Amino acid sequence: RYTLQNLLRHPWRTLATILGVALGIAAVLGTVTVGDNINANLRDVFTRASGQAELLLAPSSTARAVIDAQVAEKLARAQPEVVSTIATLESYAVVRQDAGKYVRPLIPGLQGGFLLSGQPTEYPDALSTKLSSGTFPAAGSSGIAVAQAYAARAGLKLGDTLEFVAPIGSFKFRVTGTLKTDSGLSSLNGGQVGIVNLVDLQKATFLTGRISYLGMVLRPNSDAEGVRTRLEGVVPPNLNALYPAGRGQVSSGLIQTVGSGLQVLAATLLALSGFLAYNTFAAATVERRREFALLRTLGF
Repeated sequence: RYTLQNLLRHPWRTLATILGVALGIAAVLGTVTVGDNINANLRDVFTRASGQAELLLAPSSTARAVIDAQVAEKLARAQPEVVSTIATLESYAVVRQDAGKYVRPLIPGLQGGFLLSGQPTEYPDALSTKLSSGTFPAAGSSGIAVAQAYAARAGLKLGDTLEFVAPIGSFKFRVTGTLKTDSGLSSLNGGQVGIVNLVDLQKATFLTGRISYLGMVLRPNSDAEGVRTRLEGVVPPNLNALYPAGRGQVSSGLIQTVGSGLQVLAATLLALSGFLAYNTFAAATVERRREFALLRTLGF
């Protein structure tokens, strides 16, 4: 009763304490929830973008961003559970007309620009995405199938030419089709993505014989973890055998870095709220020292 009366005697101080405690708790819960949701969404997107592939051979964190396609293919084919492979080369470039307003990402390791995904388009059924219109680019056609949302945003039509600028120079691709927006691949990189024939992209980027990762399609009911474990025992140090969701490790690492900063902020807010609560009750105690002395004199 007396404590409640004292709290009501200073309503603004009491309200600030309540808001501070609530803000600290909400910051901690929000940081944990947002981090978990982003990581889950990343894993889902990369899994859908890999299509039928259940396992990947990709560069290790300390190796170059590309690997030798023949070496990866030989390692994958040595596993009896692997029935087919899908080689992919990924490269980032900037569309010529957007070069003037392009801003390089400030976070190290984060790519920017337009994502070019080189895949064996001569096998459309093996690809991780479907067409909304047009056709997949054939080998030697210098064609590209762009995300439907990007084509609408940029006003692109079939037959239009996109010129890209990259550190290795500039190159052009002709729009041959658009990708459905509900596919995993077209949801990457904010929709700024397009599929190019693997050989064409290797030539354009001077990476002949190199790929970013090799997807492996396993026989039905195969033990994917067993295959992955065996591959980890035989691959060279520059390669990793991982699940498709593991492709998001770099992005997840960046998100975890940002999340760590948010956690520090949340902890600071929580500590501040604790200080506000302590200050409120300490001030109340100091203000009631005469009352406490009187109560002790009376024997309470």
